[in-house]
Amino acid sequence: MLRNLAASTTASAGGEQLAGVAALAQCLLGQRTNSLTASSTFQLVNLFSSSSSCSSSISTQGLAAGASGSLRADLGSSTALGAIPTPGQQRSDSDTAKRRESLLTQSGRFYETVVVAPYVPKAGSQQQQQGSDADFPGRGFQLLLRKYPIKTPAKKLLVLPTRSLALAVAAEWEWLLKGKPVPHLMPLMSLAATAIDQPKEKSKVVEHLLKYVHTDGACIRYEPGKLEQRQAATFDPLLLWARQRLGWSLTTSNSIFGTQQDEATVVAVEAWLQGLSRWHLAAAEQLITASKSVVIAAALLYGRINVAQAVAAARIEEEYQLEDWGMVEAGHDLDIADTRSRLGAPAVFTRLLALP
Repeated sequence: MLRNLAASTTASAGGEQLAGVAALAQCLLGQRTNSLTASSTFQLVNLFSSSSSCSSSISTQGLAAGASGSLRADLGSSTALGAIPTPGQQRSDSDTAKRRESLLTQSGRFYETVVVAPYVPKAGSQQQQQGSDADFPGRGFQLLLRKYPIKTPAKKLLVLPTRSLALAVAAEWEWLLKGKPVPHLMPLMSLAATAIDQPKEKSKVVEHLLKYVHTDGACIRYEPGKLEQRQAATFDPLLLWARQRLGWSLTTSNSIFGTQQDEATVVAVEAWLQGLSRWHLAAAEQLITASKSVVIAAALLYGRINVAQAVAAARIEEEYQLEDWGMVEAGHDLDIADTRSRLGAPAVFTRLLALP
């Protein structure tokens, strides 16, 4: 599907001009839209991960090796992108574009569009010696606002390893009404910046994530009853998958303090985290902290579950309580939206890493 994005771009001397962003958003989300936000990321990832529209798998070796990771996805026919617009719809899209152009003019945004260009390291630079990215050697794309390259919050050059990811991040910048980045509306940009700017050493990130092994939400069960049965039905298949696929022999407990997993399991999880590229580690870090579960994060990364299933698993106790007590507006609904965004964005991010 993302290969069709070439139709939404026009060649320029400095790279590829990202034009017709409405068409790009339609291609990403399968619908006409004038907003590519954190919430719509949830819709985007479902095109990649829902069992009805595609099937995907990432090998253990692939995740560890970064660019060598394999992802097989059948994105279905072009009908997944929606019906061909009628002339009336095309006029409506034209009107939307004109209104947007007017808004951009009023907002004073200093750039009109975003350019996606191949990144060429300077001669003799460290980047040239190692390749544009250590995890994706010889590849790299940068985003230009006018002639100025986008940088991360730490003032590092934003160089993305795949063109598909670069186009998606460019769409987030394209839909800003002002040039100032808005992190909660740019989930893919935030993940990319985290991967590049990671202030901690990888060992410290891994050490932090290992704490979730002993308090993994998939392993903590409620007292016997309806909720415990629901937890078993949801998590037991994932624990079996983790044992067979990753060698994690995780045990369950009904203690609110979690359970002390054996050393061999901790070592296996640590080896898995250490083997991830910096891009996949940034995604895994957000997935683990958002779901409070290494098992849910790994299952989503490998395509064992989709985003909707991951959200349901991460919120299983909250949803059980809502059935009895109801939802508090501007409270529970915001928590659900936040969880969808925080789990959906890394899933999209890793799939875009696997595409050209």
